[in-house]
Amino acid sequence: RALTNLKKLSVEHAGVTSLPVTVRNLSSLRELKLPGNDIRSLPNELCVLTGLKMLQLQDNRLSRLPENFDNFCQGRLKELSLQSNPLEFPPLSVCVSGLRPIRSWLCKDRKRKAKERKLEEARFLQILRRFADGIRRNQITVPFPMLLACELGLTDTMFTAIENRHPKKAKEQIYQVLLKWKAHSCTPVCTNQERVQRLSRHLTNMRKPELAQALRDVFIQGQEKQGTH
Repeated sequence: RALTNLKKLSVEHAGVTSLPVTVRNLSSLRELKLPGNDIRSLPNELCVLTGLKMLQLQDNRLSRLPENFDNFCQGRLKELSLQSNPLEFPPLSVCVSGLRPIRSWLCKDRKRKAKERKLEEARFLQILRRFADGIRRNQITVPFPMLLACELGLTDTMFTAIENRHPKKAKEQIYQVLLKWKAHSCTPVCTNQERVQRLSRHLTNMRKPELAQALRDVFIQGQEKQGTH
């Protein structure tokens, strides 16, 4: 309880290497001075302290700020010291220019990453479509879409819905199964290469190494095509 009422905290030149995530509990903190330590990273939880007015982190070993650091820029923070840190995210030249440039840089970086994720998602959908369309009739048996759904962890209800929407269309069922798997099992931070590797393992488990190879070939072809642009 005493810590939650703490308003000022100063630990200078003491060899501190990190901040605990419990720093978020210091809800009344207004001044935090940590210059001359060995801090290499900051927890995202620090950015919860939007009541902080002064933050001194100069002469540490910080290489990046938390991605949600611009929360501070929208809070009460008035004094921020980041000099003499090997900062790369954002660059030190931005960090020493003030809160507004930091906020602007982080917002632009967030938009850039969102755009890249959107493009990555679109490319993966193309991979799945090209893979499904390229499957030859002799490579799949009648129950293959259902077996694939089972292998990928879809429920009977999920597959039945797909089958009812696309009766007697095996390739479309396969594509829809893959879309459902992607939605339920692939996190946004997964790269397309990681997704392809995971899906290839599933196909190999089903004793369909030729399909696993076909999927990898589609991915490689897409990469090569992307590299030519």
